This record gives sequence, C-alpha cells and structure tokens, in this order.
Amino acid sequence: MAENVCTTIIDHFSELPDPRILLNATHKLVDIVAMALCAVVTGADDRVEIAAYAKAREACFRELLDLPGGVPSQPA
Repeated sequence: MAENVCTTIIDHFSELPDPRILLNATHKLVDIVAMALCAVVTGADDRVEIAAYAKAREACFRELLDLPGGVPSQPA
C-alpha cells in the first residue's frame, strides 16, 4: 500500500518545475516534496519537524524514493 501511495505522489509531482540552481541541488525535488507531504499529513508544522520526521523514517524512505543525497537536513 505505501509503495502505491508513494508512486502516486512521485508521479503527481514529477513534473513540478524546480526553481533551485540545479548545480547546487543535492536532493531531488520530488523526494523532498514526498517526504514533506508525508510529514505534514502526520502533523509536522515546520521544516525542523519535517526534517526530524524524514530522519526518523529514513529506512522507509530509502526503500520508496531515490534519495541520491540521502535524507535532507533541516536547512534543505
């Protein structure tokens, strides 16, 4: 079930334009959006809580997302 939901999120946001300077981007935008969306749905209110949520569930996210730069830290 989680894989299907994650795939749907990835498909939905994969065309989202990335406003970042891509030479400096360590993390894929779609990975950041997927982790942030999951965190907010479960009650995270800010980027510190989103980062903590992603770090706590890193193993799960590594199974479902590419994460070429790992799980982003709070400033990302």
